[in-house]
Amino acid sequence: MVVIRVRTPFGMFRSSFDSTVKLVEVIRKVQEDLLKKNQEVDGPALFVVPKKSDSSPLPANKTVGELNFTDGQMLEMVGGYQSTIVEIPDSEKSIFDLPAIPYEIPRCALHGPDQSCVRCMTAKYIRVDRKEKADCVGVEADKKSVAVFKYNMEKNLGYSVQRLGILYGKKTEEGWLQVDFIYEPPQENSATDILLLRNETEQINADTIANSFGLTKIGCIIGQTAEDCEDEEFILTAQQILMSAEIKGEAEDFIILFSGIRDGTPFVEGFELTDQFYDLYKRRYFLPPKDDFFLQVKEPLWIEAKEEMEAEVEFFIAPVPLKEYRNDFRCEFPVENRQVKQSPEFLRTLIAQQPGARLVDLINDFHLLIFLGSFLGETDLAALCSEIQHGELAEGHELIIRNIAEA
Repeated sequence: MVVIRVRTPFGMFRSSFDSTVKLVEVIRKVQEDLLKKNQEVDGPALFVVPKKSDSSPLPANKTVGELNFTDGQMLEMVGGYQSTIVEIPDSEKSIFDLPAIPYEIPRCALHGPDQSCVRCMTAKYIRVDRKEKADCVGVEADKKSVAVFKYNMEKNLGYSVQRLGILYGKKTEEGWLQVDFIYEPPQENSATDILLLRNETEQINADTIANSFGLTKIGCIIGQTAEDCEDEEFILTAQQILMSAEIKGEAEDFIILFSGIRDGTPFVEGFELTDQFYDLYKRRYFLPPKDDFFLQVKEPLWIEAKEEMEAEVEFFIAPVPLKEYRNDFRCEFPVENRQVKQSPEFLRTLIAQQPGARLVDLINDFHLLIFLGSFLGETDLAALCSEIQHGELAEGHELIIRNIAEA
């Protein structure tokens, strides 16, 4: 099976195909997917390989194998849809396409409505200052989970691309954020960017598992390239902090772990984005970034005693203390959405290698539960997590899991 990705004007299509399948069948499946999204199909489509000097359409009568497509092959759709202009409601528009929401300035009592003073001239700007100390007391990250993420960055990816994981955990009574799980969503990785791919079912399963154990989304971890880490002052790019704000959503507490390598030594550091950054983000002040180190804005900011239409990324980042701890969850099953795919064979091997262990103890693994979630409904998955906490599996769930292992 080969995973084929198709870039269309309406989003990314991604599916697996046998090498004997003809390209025309791939085209048909993409068009069926567009119809499900209420996009109108208009005649036959043509596929090309993006960024290739020879951009002539690929022959639709040839098979995936004959076209020598590799796993993860990227194609671009040309034609085969109706290019209609649809009025998009504000609720569905990107924050970059909407006007900023400026702060309301109280009327100055010193002058009339058609005059101005120094107070009013400076009050209309948002003042941006560096923040030296984070609000978060600190982060305690599970050693196993972080080690598995770092291992993939070092041994499999060679710190050659960026990669992202979503952190799940809780806030302790002392105010520390405790990281227990790292979920790695579907994504495309390059040396300069991370493109998150939507898988709503898997994301719901990740949230269900976390919530069942009393955990919630508390941050993200970003693996950086070795080249970026050569600069000792480098932390995060403008695009990465905007992506982090989108991932945060309505989460109350949110931190960012930076995973990199410098002078041959892997490391992880903790940071948080300032409240002022999140406020500006909600007010839609930011424009799509033009470079890695500056955020362009729609309305002027007051930075270091002058008006600016861009701000350095470092103005919105504060370091957070980080230390290790160990939780009781296992972290042995292959991680979701990596090059090595999760499969029943890994579950079968896990059970066979520890014949004396109870099944309820073996499946106390976030990544294994993500895999089992693809066979179970949301309700059954939550029930399974509850059984793990109580240390006893229902007979039906144990039978299902053993059947999955033997598939």
